[in-house]
Amino acid sequence: MKLLKLLVISAVIFTGTTSFAASRANKKIGIGIDFAGDPVPSLMSYQIKYNLMPFLQLTGGYGSVGSVTSYGLSAKAFVLPSWNFSPYVGAGFSRATNASSFSLGGSTVNSPSQSLNVIAVAAGVEHQSNIGFSFGAGINYFITPDTLKNVISMLPHFYLAWFF
Repeated sequence: MKLLKLLVISAVIFTGTTSFAASRANKKIGIGIDFAGDPVPSLMSYQIKYNLMPFLQLTGGYGSVGSVTSYGLSAKAFVLPSWNFSPYVGAGFSRATNASSFSLGGSTVNSPSQSLNVIAVAAGVEHQSNIGFSFGAGINYFITPDTLKNVISMLPHFYLAWFF
């Protein structure tokens, strides 16, 4: 009896996660909110997402932390594109303006100019349901600039989105 329950539960989970990329292939455009993530630096950002292919997602976003505003673009490649729940790797570029000095992670980041160009690589997991709801979490690891890398080299983030 326990084996039967385990098989039924496994079948439900498996069929719910392997939908042959139907959700990413059919629901291409999304809007979302990212917390502490993309673009960097921001505490909360607003995003437009586009599933270019079932394995490739492009994102543009706007966010802020204090008086600093950030605009950015990123791309994610899904490791298991035929599954609704998939690990991903990605990269992004963002530009933070009015960034002569700001606090991040309890430390102060100083920039000699009024802007910072940030390049980051990312890894995480994302789930996109067949009805369009999506959520994910990951880590951004900063490649540049040194003024940011010296203070904090990586930052976790969490996001929610709706695709239609």
